[in-house]
Amino acid sequence: MTPYMMRYVDQETNVLFTAMCRLISAMPDVELGQDALGETILVSCHMLCRGLAAIYPEAEVRDGQFMGKYDHSWLTFMDFIIDPYPVAMLGGPVLLHAVNLAPWSRLYSPGDVPAVRYPHFPAACAKVMEAVRETHLHLCRR
Repeated sequence: MTPYMMRYVDQETNVLFTAMCRLISAMPDVELGQDALGETILVSCHMLCRGLAAIYPEAEVRDGQFMGKYDHSWLTFMDFIIDPYPVAMLGGPVLLHAVNLAPWSRLYSPGDVPAVRYPHFPAACAKVMEAVRETHLHLCRR
């Protein structure tokens, strides 16, 4: 079955989204160590979005809130939101048509995200970005 939304998804968007899906599903788990409090650092949407945007510069990272209360990062491309690591969801990435009348455009709001300023963020983000890059190179060799 072809979802009705496919009538709005051009080939360029579909190729980009499919490539991101393939890359994320092939990515290994990334060990990021612990923060200054001894807590395990988890891969975040903020890190993953930055890694994907480094490989796919046509997609732009957006930081902000999901539903007005959850700090989140996602990617934008043309009239679409690509959410590679959706909040409280098993599965992803998801491709959302973000035109004015679509409900998604109101659920994602750009804004400040304190997590990107945590002391451990730059090093952890660099590890995730490297894993994204290595996975991309591995897939290109296939």
